[in-house]
Amino acid sequence: MTRMNRLKANILLIYGYYFFRSFIFAYVVERLYWRSRGISITQTVYLEFIYAAVVMLLEVPSGVWADRFSRSKLVVFSATLNLINAVIMVYAFGFGAFAFAIALSGVYGALSSGSVNALIYDSLKELKTTERFEKVIGRIKAIRYASGLIAALVGSALAHYSGLVTPYRLSVVSCVISMILAMFLLEPKRSDNVQEEQVSLKTGQILGLSLTTLRSNPFLKQVLVSGALVGSVMIYFDEFWQNYFELVGVKTLYFGLISGVMSAGVILASLTVGKLAALLRKYPEHKLAFYRLTVVAMMVCFMLAGRFKSTWVLLAIAAAAGVAAVNEALVMGDLHHHTESDARATMESIYSMLHRGFSILVGLFFAYLSDKVDVMKGFTGIAYLLVAGWLILVILQRFGTRGMKRVEEERVQDQKIR
Repeated sequence: MTRMNRLKANILLIYGYYFFRSFIFAYVVERLYWRSRGISITQTVYLEFIYAAVVMLLEVPSGVWADRFSRSKLVVFSATLNLINAVIMVYAFGFGAFAFAIALSGVYGALSSGSVNALIYDSLKELKTTERFEKVIGRIKAIRYASGLIAALVGSALAHYSGLVTPYRLSVVSCVISMILAMFLLEPKRSDNVQEEQVSLKTGQILGLSLTTLRSNPFLKQVLVSGALVGSVMIYFDEFWQNYFELVGVKTLYFGLISGVMSAGVILASLTVGKLAALLRKYPEHKLAFYRLTVVAMMVCFMLAGRFKSTWVLLAIAAAAGVAAVNEALVMGDLHHHTESDARATMESIYSMLHRGFSILVGLFFAYLSDKVDVMKGFTGIAYLLVAGWLILVILQRFGTRGMKRVEEERVQDQKIR
């Protein structure tokens, strides 16, 4: 197989990698399984803190390692840790064992952050088809949600008929397959001179290059802020829609259907990303306006969920899931289009840190309102936070966009030359 064909195969391998990485039968019964192994609700919260601490500690260093050494090897190592974690979870009992497993999952989560997307972009760059990046990211999102939905349906049936541990045992098989697929990934070239110089670059230099790119590119700063805003608030629809529909009076019997509708929103929206990205490339001057529009759309969806106690709000939540999926794919595209090859994974890790920081701040506000009143009041509070976020984006555009058009034109011209 020629190198060009192997680079094309990279994309197909990554599709398969993400399918099986999301084809985890255990997620649908995760909380029930943890409780059966002696983990209380309070201990579950502690475990979430452990996971967040590990990821935040390793997020940026792992991106630097990927940029300095090898993205493909880091993906393989991450997949291996994922497999080890899956095996541990089958036999784990008590807080200590679960804490170790969750810490390990934080390590593999941090290691894979940025590495895969950087590998995708550089594969497309060597194939001279970087304009397909957003489309590929959108397809990956659709694949992950479709895979997760199938796994949830199968996993719930397995748990019902064979016990809670069966979905965990079969999830190990999915982890093995994703690891094997990762082993066949080919490391693409970074650029004409990066491959030779990369090893000589020190960690501080790579991090410094990423921060310099951010400081000198006002367009990218606004894109990342909008992405972090939309992504961080969507977490609270994902995590607390069950509480909302329980408040509405929906029986848990229908929760699978609700999850399916939300997944359908993501899948359908993700499949439109390629065409939308192509349209925005024709009108780059409207791109920031589009990002601000996604923030407004999320604000409307949260306001509806906070104002109305109705099953029809499912449509708003599904729409929000679709908007967030589109926003994420486009943000990833602009991040990689505007970042040099030797800092792609590091830049994505910095963005992930920003995203995680926003989600913590939003979470504190949401938790306060939800505990004081109910989850609907928490959703209303998030809507007002999004209004504030939209105003920040407007201010950033007004006072921080000198030279932004020049930066975008130079990037487009550079891509044409390449």
